[in-house]
Amino acid sequence: MKVCDSRLRLLAVNARYPGSVHDAAIWNLSNVNVFIKRCFEQGDHESWLLGDCGYPLSPWLMTPIPDAPRHTPESRYTEKHGRVRNAIEKFV
Repeated sequence: MKVCDSRLRLLAVNARYPGSVHDAAIWNLSNVNVFIKRCFEQGDHESWLLGDCGYPLSPWLMTPIPDAPRHTPESRYTEKHGRVRNAIEKFV
């Protein structure tokens, strides 16, 4: 699991688990999840993370909308979401 900011600065990395562990399981155990959830619960509704389909949708974690019909707001959101999220995939 990797987290970067809007300027592509790497903020967190969790390489503790092998590749066979599902992303959602790693996320549920992560300090980042606990931190951002606490921020949201304390009224910070202006900070979000982007995750792929392997992560659960929550008020602070935006995920793509699978099978969104073409030319809909949902498909435009998913397309833009993917473009932004691809930046984190560049980190190895």
